[in-house]
Amino acid sequence: MDEYLTNSQIVDSVNESNLNTLGNGPAMASGFLDTVMTQTTGTMLHQAVANQQNARISGTASFMLACRRILEATPPVEVVAATPRGPVSPLDTPADVQFRQAQDALERMRMTARTSEREAASAREHLRTLADMVKADISQGMTPH
Repeated sequence: MDEYLTNSQIVDSVNESNLNTLGNGPAMASGFLDTVMTQTTGTMLHQAVANQQNARISGTASFMLACRRILEATPPVEVVAATPRGPVSPLDTPADVQFRQAQDALERMRMTARTSEREAASAREHLRTLADMVKADISQGMTPH
């Protein structure tokens, strides 16, 4: 009969091992869950940064393309200034007065066009400068701001 008897210390050791395994199960599962969530969050943030960088690169490329198209546009033709009109005479007919008013309005439009042309030329020069600065930044490995 002695061969079927087990040592009480062995039984206690096995029971303690089983309880330890069962007791640590929830803590281990929670630890694994925290690890997976941390890695998932890190991957998500990495993807967000990569998407933001790609959007920035696309925005810079479209900006450069727009600048290039503006710089390649042909400049407008210079408008010749019209001679100034004299004052209205009491002998003028209403049609003469309207004709002079139309000519004066046309002259104002021409002056506005000349001013716009000068401003457009200045804007083109500023864009060329900006494009040169961006090209220099890119050639140095910097990202445009």
